[in-house]
Amino acid sequence: GIDPSPALQELERAILRQDPSLAVAATAHAGVRQVAERSILVAITNETQVDALLAVAEPLVREPSRVLILTRLVPVAAELRISSAWLEERRSALEARGVVARAASFTATAPGAELARLATELDVELLVADAPDELLAEGAPDEQLTVVLEQTPCDVALLVSRDVAPTGPVLVPFGGAE
Repeated sequence: GIDPSPALQELERAILRQDPSLAVAATAHAGVRQVAERSILVAITNETQVDALLAVAEPLVREPSRVLILTRLVPVAAELRISSAWLEERRSALEARGVVARAASFTATAPGAELARLATELDVELLVADAPDELLAEGAPDEQLTVVLEQTPCDVALLVSRDVAPTGPVLVPFGGAE
């Protein structure tokens, strides 16, 4: 039952008539927006593969307009604390080498769908992930991997162990300068 003050009434009228004096200049630096738009998501499923994944991703984020996002999807919440601490150590080491990096752990019962969702929401350029050895075996690829490949809107790079030799051709469906 309390009427708005005259100042608030005037503000409402200015908003409704789209008064140009209400326009706010963008406060974020243009470079910040570029960083957010030009990121590489590194999905770590196997701790033993992290060095190999970073060897692929780190040179790509050396440009000042890119950020490296380290992520770890764990099956149960009880693992989040340990996973987050482990990721923070990797992120800190990257920052010490001059790489802009962020890190986050999440629980996920469907890791493929979650990685595809993250890649979409974060608008990443490239998703780098370690591929299961079964990828090169006879038969269909891992279901979660299929979901990532089908639903991720960015390029996907899969790191395959050197110990697993492909029995057939290796398909590279895109080529790039990097």
